[in-house]
Amino acid sequence: MVKLKVAILIFFCIALHNACKHKPFSLDRWSYILIDSTRSGNDIVKNWGWFGMDFADGNHDGFGDIVAGKWFYLNPGGEMSSQWLRYTIQDTVDNMFIVNVDNDQYTDIIGLRCNEQFWFEAENKEHTKWREVRIGNEPICNHKTSSMGFCKADIYKGGKPELLFTDKPGKIWCFEIPENPDTLWPITIISENRATEKFISAGDIDGDGDLDLATGYKFNDGKLYQGVCWFENPGTRVGNWKQYLIGQVDYTADHFAIADFNCNGIVEVLVTESRAPEEYPAGIYLFSPPDGNIYSSHWNRSQIVVQYSTNSLEVADLDGDRDLDFITGEHKGSCRLQIWENDGLGNFREHVVDSLKESHNGTKLFDIEGDGDLDIVTTGWFDRNIHLWINKAKD
Repeated sequence: MVKLKVAILIFFCIALHNACKHKPFSLDRWSYILIDSTRSGNDIVKNWGWFGMDFADGNHDGFGDIVAGKWFYLNPGGEMSSQWLRYTIQDTVDNMFIVNVDNDQYTDIIGLRCNEQFWFEAENKEHTKWREVRIGNEPICNHKTSSMGFCKADIYKGGKPELLFTDKPGKIWCFEIPENPDTLWPITIISENRATEKFISAGDIDGDGDLDLATGYKFNDGKLYQGVCWFENPGTRVGNWKQYLIGQVDYTADHFAIADFNCNGIVEVLVTESRAPEEYPAGIYLFSPPDGNIYSSHWNRSQIVVQYSTNSLEVADLDGDRDLDFITGEHKGSCRLQIWENDGLGNFREHVVDSLKESHNGTKLFDIEGDGDLDIVTTGWFDRNIHLWINKAKD
């Protein structure tokens, strides 16, 4: 009798679980919009591109707006295929982040040019005028413009997010938003010379509740950037975080993401490679700590794919099945925009969203149309147009 009751209970639990499960959203239904086809070469230094891109609902109409380089793009709403109004924030500043600096109703943007960092505040709902505040005078200037590596993250736990930038020769800068943002902002140097100017990712690697950082490190006297490492957050506002090596890739470690892809409670580090010229292949790799030992200097490396140089990466649950997928865009070659569907065990299946639209620090995810799913925005190094793919999985 007891066994029968247990069996019935198990049956009902399974039935309830199956009833609560939903079919994963499609990863193959997208609608393409070309937001801007008129972005020319970089106005700061010829033949060098803008890196910055971020999103927010600036005018509070329920639709996401975009900052990209020196411009702010106001979402037209509706089907979003009509003209996106474009306003110049400051002609020589590469704007990276949208973050509410002063808790008012207007959009706040953080940007930089070589040796100067700025906060810009919209002075009207139309975003046609901007107030400029210099927040730093630090020598952050890689790739001749601003910073290729940047990250917005709650490093100090609570309050507004901190803003991180990478620079040569291996520095990681952390800017903190002060109570009075009209002054120079407090800065912490997380790494003095042990990282690269490439991308940087934040996540809780050691499970202590604060955010650590993953990035690349350099060796061979600075000519190659093949190492992958992480920096342990000390939990206080001190610099020179302790660095731990993870492993190596074969060429240049470019983009990074910290996440638990196989749902076992232990994070992995996802790494993409960049490589030139375009006919040379590059890889995407997943590094897992051996036996969960995050302090090992030799994490297990598994290769996900070999393809063209991949200079963009973001992670999210794109199909709603409660595991983490990721999205990439090729910088060269076929220039495919790809979603990598996770089976829940850290195995990935490719979905090609589009091709021949180059990405560089692109494939950004945001709910542009305000309907509860994630859309894709990207731009490139050679192709500097702004591309948008609307997620139609719920339609």
